[in-house]
Amino acid sequence: MRDIPSVTGMGAVTPLGVGVSAGWRALVRGDSAVSRGCNGYPEARPPDGFRGEDRAYDMLLAAVDEALGAAKIPRERKVCFVLSQSKPGAGIFTDFFPNIMGACGARAASNFDFASKTVKSAVAACAGGIQSIFCAISALDSGQYDAVVVGAAEASIEPLYAGAFGNMGVLARERVRPFDERREGFALGEGAAAIVIERKSAANARGAAVIAEISGISVLSSSDTLNIGRDSGTVTRAIRAAAGEHIDRIDYINAHGTATRQNDPAEARAIADAFGERARKIAISSTKAATGHMLGAGGMAEFIFSILAMVEGLAPSTLNLETPIADLDFVAGTTARAARIRRAMSLSYGFGSQIGAVVCAKPGL
Repeated sequence: MRDIPSVTGMGAVTPLGVGVSAGWRALVRGDSAVSRGCNGYPEARPPDGFRGEDRAYDMLLAAVDEALGAAKIPRERKVCFVLSQSKPGAGIFTDFFPNIMGACGARAASNFDFASKTVKSAVAACAGGIQSIFCAISALDSGQYDAVVVGAAEASIEPLYAGAFGNMGVLARERVRPFDERREGFALGEGAAAIVIERKSAANARGAAVIAEISGISVLSSSDTLNIGRDSGTVTRAIRAAAGEHIDRIDYINAHGTATRQNDPAEARAIADAFGERARKIAISSTKAATGHMLGAGGMAEFIFSILAMVEGLAPSTLNLETPIADLDFVAGTTARAARIRRAMSLSYGFGSQIGAVVCAKPGL
């Protein structure tokens, strides 16, 4: 039987707060970091204390440090770091480039001392967080490492991003309204998030607390289109593959929910097709109206939100949702909803039809 990959540490720096607890508490209260920005569109305010060209590195380092502090991995262990971002901004590159050679991640990993250390990177645009988790589990399954630190960061509150996405017509003009008939686009946000993954047997052997088990993950792509707006079928397949035999026991979905005209209907259709009649019984929310769209860091932060929703029995609200586009159980209102969540799913999509779905479960379920 395969040893279950398990989460033993989490760290986050988001527009809602620095640290996992601060961001989560703000989210369940119904706070939003989104307001009118300096680039002509709504933007999420930058995380407190993180400014300047090096902020992506600084946020990533803070998130990884928090995750490792929670996991308490012994220094004699062999650890792999899978760290990524779309725009390095670590004093090396100043324009929009992929994470060439994992520069920012390697720099962050250099701050931590273990018996053996390897650094990898994974880039899949806004699906990069789940892609990184997939790569991390593969590294863990190889048997070469005792633990894997997975993290992603993004520093996107810049005129370049606003101009590019504004020209594409995917930024909100007034309010971010995921899955609403009046949706008009997303707001840019930035931050970082990280988790520590170990084999469950290894975590138990050293007496570590397992926060959540990763019961399924799927990473797919489609060659038919640049985005998922015309290809909900691939998303449906990713959902079914990640859910596997637990397809009838998913109780919450943290959707990608960008509030764009094309994404939201396609995602709603994919969820309905994947779960059938039961789709109406699954609590669904998008947290991007609260945090902004953190691009490459969003998937990792939203997976942490999914874990916390399951652990605390609280489904975050989809802020500004008034007229849903589909007959699904979207969590609306201004505060989180109490819910019994046995397993939670997080979904992410990136340009090039990069699609990721990951499922977490309560330990021992």
